[in-house]
Order: sequence, then structure tokens, then C-alpha cells
Amino acid sequence: MLRKIKIGICDDDIKSCEELYKIIEQCENKIRLKVDITIYYSGEKLLKDLSQGQYFDILFLDVQLKNIDGLNVAFMIRQNFKHNSTHIYYVTAYKQDARKMLRTRAMDILPKPVKLKDVYNALQMSAELMKILDSKEKFFEYQIQSTYYKTPIKEIAYFQKYKDKVIIITKNDRREFYSTIENIYQELKEYDFVCPDRSFLVNFLCVEHFNMKEMKLTGIAEVLPVARSRYAGLKAHWAEYKLREHIRDDFFAISQQ
Repeated sequence: MLRKIKIGICDDDIKSCEELYKIIEQCENKIRLKVDITIYYSGEKLLKDLSQGQYFDILFLDVQLKNIDGLNVAFMIRQNFKHNSTHIYYVTAYKQDARKMLRTRAMDILPKPVKLKDVYNALQMSAELMKILDSKEKFFEYQIQSTYYKTPIKEIAYFQKYKDKVIIITKNDRREFYSTIENIYQELKEYDFVCPDRSFLVNFLCVEHFNMKEMKLTGIAEVLPVARSRYAGLKAHWAEYKLREHIRDDFFAISQQ
């Protein structure tokens, strides 16, 4: 099943946004992409959504925005939000200082009015690169109302059941969304997520230590409960996990000699 690629368009010209939206839709089937497109008519609204956890795989960003221009938006995306894997494509009708754009690690600069060929090439290039990146960086994707979010799996500390929702907890944030611990476990069990208690799903990568009663996570103040019936399974999983880590470290040490 093809992964849905989240694409943002930020341009204060409504007509330009509509034209780019239609072009992306035309490219979708040709490149065999599944896309989710969000349009912003100001840099401020885009930055506000990013500050609340929104994330884009690809962003088409107009340079000549009102109030805050595209270059400053891009610098904030890189420096403030640390969204280093977002592919930024500048869209502009004017000749700009390309060096400033390159400092934001832009993928390319597309002239206005945008052409189907340019957008096709941009999407094709990003799709190919994301196949490589996805093999290194895995994300957990979830939905809150009409907004989709993606969080790097390595940054997730644990999930906690809360009524008919689940809370996702990272070292810096927590959010609620509709799901179940069981459904999330089935999705993430290959990434060393375990259930010390029926209400919790924990990333072993974040575990500092545990015993028959409780589990402490690195950088997390809360101490999680451990069900007595699950302790033996946790010990076995921990031993297997540490063995794999040891073998991996030995492999990299040998390969670098």
C-alpha cells in the first residue's frame, strides 16, 4: 500500500494555489503517489499549524508572501521546528538570491507560473528520495479531527489509554487521538514497543530500568506501572533487545575498522 505523502502549498495568491493544486493532482496518478494537500494563504497560518504539530513531507513555498516572506518561513521551519526532512520547493515570479534559498536546504526553485513538467520532476525526485529516507527514519502517523500528524518513532516515549482515546507522549509533547492500545501495538510491535500494563505501550528505546512493579523512562518524570503477569515477558523481550543492540554495535565497530 502506498504511503500518503503530505504536501503543503503556501501562497497568498488564491489563483496560484488553485493552479498548483490541480497540477499536483494531475501528477498524482502518473507517479503513483497518494497525496494529502493543504493550502495556506499566509506564512503566519502555516507557522501556527507547524507549531501545533503539523508536518509536511513536501512544501511548495511562495517567496513573496505578505508580512513574513517565504525565506523567513523556511528558516523558521529549519531552525525553530527542526523539520529537516521536509522537502522545500520555492515558487517565485522574480529573480531571487539563490544563495539565501540554499541556506534553507531547498530542493529547487520553480518559476511562476508553475508548469506541470517542473512540478512532476519535483514530486518524482522527492518520492525517490523519501523511499531512501523512509528506510532510515520511520514515522507514526495519526489524525486529530481533520489534521494529520506524523512523529518520528524514535521520539515516542509511550502511549497511554485514556477513556476512548490514546495519549501519545514524547519528551516534549503529548496529544490525544482516537485509537486503541491494541491497534497501535499491532502497527508498532516490530519497533520494540511493549505493554508493561494493559493501559500503556512503551518504546523500549526509552526505557531506563524496570522491575516487577514499575518502569522508569529516560527523560520522563512519570513512573509507569508494570503488571506482575507481564514481568517475565518484559524480561525476555529486554534480553533479546539488548542482544540485538550488542550485535549491531559489534557489526558497526568491525565495519569501521
